[in-house]
Amino acid sequence: WFFFTLGIIIRAMGGVPLHRKKKRGSLTEIIIQKFNTSSRLTLAITPEGTRSLTTKWHTGFLHIAREANVPICLGVIDFPSKTIMIERTFTPTGDMEADLKAIKEFYRPFRGLYPDKFSAD
Repeated sequence: WFFFTLGIIIRAMGGVPLHRKKKRGSLTEIIIQKFNTSSRLTLAITPEGTRSLTTKWHTGFLHIAREANVPICLGVIDFPSKTIMIERTFTPTGDMEADLKAIKEFYRPFRGLYPDKFSAD
């Protein structure tokens, strides 16, 4: 998300990229703690792998939203239509499987630059 152009916009809004190679403890717990101690915080996460096709999405974003009691804004970059949007808000129910299924359903109609590397199945 921090590539040229979009990265400039996200940084201007206060975004800070996360360098995952320098982990110290549970990243999920650190983010939950940050949400619980900040008066205002926005977090952008891409839970689906972007380097190769995978049907298994990471679920840390659901844990963070549930534990920090914050909603998830479902945003998308649809490459064929050249559209960037934040479409709706999703509040996790605690049923990880059902929540992930609902989120995947939202993303199913959209296509990225490499549609063969995306799966909402």
